[in-house]
Amino acid sequence: MRFYRAYRNSKIDSLESFFRQYKPPITPCHYTCVGLAYELIHQINSLLPENHDAVNKFYIVSCEEEIVTQDSYVDNVPPCKKTVEKEHVLVCLKIRIRGRDGFMILDPGYHISRVVTVMEDGLYPHTGLFIQGETGPAQKEYEYTMVTSEYISWSVSESKKGIREAHKSLIFSGRHFKSAVEVAERRNLVYEFKSILRRDPKGKILAGIYFCLTPVSLLNINLFMIK
Repeated sequence: MRFYRAYRNSKIDSLESFFRQYKPPITPCHYTCVGLAYELIHQINSLLPENHDAVNKFYIVSCEEEIVTQDSYVDNVPPCKKTVEKEHVLVCLKIRIRGRDGFMILDPGYHISRVVTVMEDGLYPHTGLFIQGETGPAQKEYEYTMVTSEYISWSVSESKKGIREAHKSLIFSGRHFKSAVEVAERRNLVYEFKSILRRDPKGKILAGIYFCLTPVSLLNINLFMIK
C-alpha cells in the first residue's frame, strides 16, 4: 500500500520507471524476510558480550528458490546477476570446529524456530533432516547440506494426503548479500502472492490471510484459523 500511494503521489507516469527508482522502506511490524533478517542480526549483536567472537560476524545470505539445474547453478561464483531472482534471504554464520568447516543458518523469514547447523562433512553437530511443520494431514521436512564451500542445498519435502512433493533451493553462503533491500525487498513489492500469517514461538501457523494480486472481479481472499 505504501508503494501504491507513493506512486500515485509521484509525478512519474511510468510504473516501471518508478519501480526501479523506488527505495523500499524497512519498517517494524511490516517485515518481510529482509527486515526479519536484519532485525535478528541486530538483536543477536545486542545480546552478545562486546568481546564475543561472534559479534558482528552474522551476515545476510541470498537464496534462489526451487532450482531445477542445481549442478550448473553452483558453477557460478558469485551467482550470475542476469539470471538470478534471489527471492529469499537468511542469516548465516561461518563456523569451524576442530578444522571442520560449516555454517549456522537462521531463517526468520520462513519462521524456522531452530538454528540449523550445516557441516561440510555431514557429521555432528550437523542438523540433518528434520520436520519443519505439521498442519493437519500435511507434513513438511527440511534438510540442509553443503554442495560446495560456498553453496548450501536446502531440500524441501511436503507430504499431503499421500502425495509427496519435493524441490531444492540454493543458499549462496559464501558472501554477504549486500543487495537484500534493492533486490529481494523490491521484488516482494510486486510479487503476486500476498500473505499475513500468525505463528506460535515454534513457527507453527495459527491463522492467516492470503490472496493473489488479480483484477478485483477475480479476487479471491482466503482467511483461516487452525484450532
